Amino acid sequence: MFKANIHKKLKEFELDINVESDAHVLSILGPSGCGKSMTLKCIAGIEKPDSGCIMLNDEILYDDRARIDVPSRKRRVGLLFQDYALFPNMNVIENIKCVYKDSCGYSVDELLEKFRIKDIKDSSVTKISGGQKQRVALARMIGNDPKVYIFDEPFSALDSHLRWSLEKELTELFDELKKPVIYVSHSRDEVYRFSDEIIVMDKGVILEHSKKNDLFSCPKTVKAAMLTGCKNFSKIICQDGKFYAKDFGAPLSVDCKGKKYLGYRAHNFEITDRIGDNTLVGHVERCIENVFSFIVIVRTLSGYELVLEMDKPSYERIKDLKDLIIRMKVDDMMFFEE
Repeated sequence: MFKANIHKKLKEFELDINVESDAHVLSILGPSGCGKSMTLKCIAGIEKPDSGCIMLNDEILYDDRARIDVPSRKRRVGLLFQDYALFPNMNVIENIKCVYKDSCGYSVDELLEKFRIKDIKDSSVTKISGGQKQRVALARMIGNDPKVYIFDEPFSALDSHLRWSLEKELTELFDELKKPVIYVSHSRDEVYRFSDEIIVMDKGVILEHSKKNDLFSCPKTVKAAMLTGCKNFSKIICQDGKFYAKDFGAPLSVDCKGKKYLGYRAHNFEITDRIGDNTLVGHVERCIENVFSFIVIVRTLSGYELVLEMDKPSYERIKDLKDLIIRMKVDDMMFFEE
């Protein structure tokens, strides 16, 4: 069980975090500068909150009222930094041995084998690649036998191919680890693949804390939906007892009483040939080709810039059309009260 109640005044905003979770992998998702890394530093004891309480299982790491502040070196928190924080004056094996504990369950040689760094064990960490540095940092963290593993944007400095390779390895590692994992990223795809639960943060506060599938299928706020990748939002109005997605220019077949906004993900739209409820009409303004899909920008009759995403076979069927009738499926609509 992990609990954190952290209050700390920062330059741009005040960090105000209150979270409790028993998830194996808890992720924090949010834009750069929202307070994710500062939250981790407070948990690890690198930074001190102004007030609050941090507890891991039954151990209090910090409590301002009880005047408890366990030093970072005694918290047994394994933190993998974005830059890996390896000791540049040591070679690979020295970086691992300097913090190694027998209780971790692996010998040093087993860690070298596990992370495929045995052939560079005598190399300076300043002379190895980014992927190798990350493996050394992982081996060092596991060898230190922490009570919780914390990953702060671990793939931010890696190219896409290496990122994917290491992500697969990290997924397997998480399956092996029997201790809590806290994973931080601004990438919705990363946190979705890794997590059991996800916290959405912005400007120092938690917008939402949900199970992974609940967050992506039914986020509770517009901001949380934005941070999980939704690009289309409309105000909801009621005229003569009928609800409309005002910005989309679409009549709705559902009762939206008490709801102020509708969100709809780009990949869920369908192209149809029939105008009716839950449909909108628009003119294709431009198409952007991705590796395996197309982004189609449509200007609706109401003037809204709608974003659709479709696979290439689907795009081939409509590529010559200048105007589209677009349908929203009721089950994929997301409604928000504010």
